[in-house]
Amino acid sequence: MTKVEKVTHWQEVIAKHFASGLSAAAFCRQHDLNIHQFRWWQRRFRKENSQGKEAGFLQLVPFSKTQHAGIRIHLNNGVFIEVEQGFDPLTLRGVIEAICGGESTQCSR
Repeated sequence: MTKVEKVTHWQEVIAKHFASGLSAAAFCRQHDLNIHQFRWWQRRFRKENSQGKEAGFLQLVPFSKTQHAGIRIHLNNGVFIEVEQGFDPLTLRGVIEAICGGESTQCSR
């Protein structure tokens, strides 16, 4: 497996874990993954995502009263993003970065 394939594989695994709602331990047991390797990749992706970016928050607001509804994200630049439950977090991150034009300050204050 090439380095790019390995990174892509682990990004998909981390995204599936996020969407599953399971604890990391339960997810790893269910998918026969090494928890230490899983945690290493989680930390790596978190570190890569935080480097060079200002810390900030996004406001997450439920947009429906139903139990299985997604979320509406209101960015400070006036843009709303609505996502359904089970969305792909990597795709969402790419959308937010595209909307913010690579400048975290537009979306974080």
